Amino acid sequence: MIVEIRGQRFPTVRAAAAAMDVTEEAVYSALARGRMDMVGLGTTKKRPVTIEGVHFPTMAAAARTLGFSSSHFKRIIDSTNPATILRIKAAAIRYKESIK
Repeated sequence: MIVEIRGQRFPTVRAAAAAMDVTEEAVYSALARGRMDMVGLGTTKKRPVTIEGVHFPTMAAAARTLGFSSSHFKRIIDSTNPATILRIKAAAIRYKESIK
């Protein structure tokens, strides 16, 4: 599905989400509401995240830094499954060690 946001065309929802630094769900939500002009403008409340002592200003920043897509990262953060949460913690520990 071709997606257009403020005159910029993307071949897929995934490509649009990545370019706008939002989740795929945000793009689909904007499509459903008819508000594609608002995608990626930061109209939602940013959610800071601290993982293993590493602070990130937003979940999107944490996802990018730790090598996850924003949508996958949010699913893991919101998960109650200890195994999936360990993946994020391990990535944060590796990142923390790499910046020392």
